[in-house]
Amino acid sequence: MSQQEAAEIDRFMAQMSQFKQLKGSDGKYVFDIPMRNASQSDDLKRLDVLTMRSWMESEGYKTEPVFSYVNYCCRDDYGTGIAATSAFAAIHYFASRKHDWSAYQDLVLTWQEGNGRLVSHLKKYADGRVLNKHLAYQIHVGQDAVEVSVFDDKAKLSKTIRAQKVINCCPQFVNQYLLPNRTALTKKFHYAPWIVATIVLHRFPLQMVRHFPGKILFITERDWVMFMISTRASISCKALL
Repeated sequence: MSQQEAAEIDRFMAQMSQFKQLKGSDGKYVFDIPMRNASQSDDLKRLDVLTMRSWMESEGYKTEPVFSYVNYCCRDDYGTGIAATSAFAAIHYFASRKHDWSAYQDLVLTWQEGNGRLVSHLKKYADGRVLNKHLAYQIHVGQDAVEVSVFDDKAKLSKTIRAQKVINCCPQFVNQYLLPNRTALTKKFHYAPWIVATIVLHRFPLQMVRHFPGKILFITERDWVMFMISTRASISCKALL
């Protein structure tokens, strides 16, 4: 990466850090999660009518790496690139998270089985209350209770489970079948394809690798693809890099 390219990456990150600390006249952060906690007194909502590409060009960014990096981040969170993502939404991606994890990024240890480890720990507290081989196919929210229609595959029959509250963690393309009032709404959603895979390299193709904050690698030809270094949680990751 040239000095000019690296300088633009640094300038962009510094600018996002400024947005991260920006507050409105009401004392609230302009970019915050959840968004209902954000300031309503600022005028930066005007950025919502600009694309991120247009905003970056107006800010004087010119080099390919910074555009490609931000383009990936927009695709990652929103399913659209900088040509279709609003500047406000793209800046929100970088500025809404207030924690600073950079000093600890090489100190993170993860379980080999991922979140499955957490599931195993939590499972013992739900012993006898987990319904296996049950398929929920409709949720009806009433005034006094929530009714979930489920199919018991073992008994080969349908039944209704009544509860005071239900936590539903399904994506919208599934909710269109579970929640009748979501059918029309979910047709407005657009989804981008996603693949998770592990690629084992005998050596890094150094001519194609560029380093970015967080030890993220980009491998580029015509389009850029992001590869996370799976050894970053290893205590020997520095040696590998």
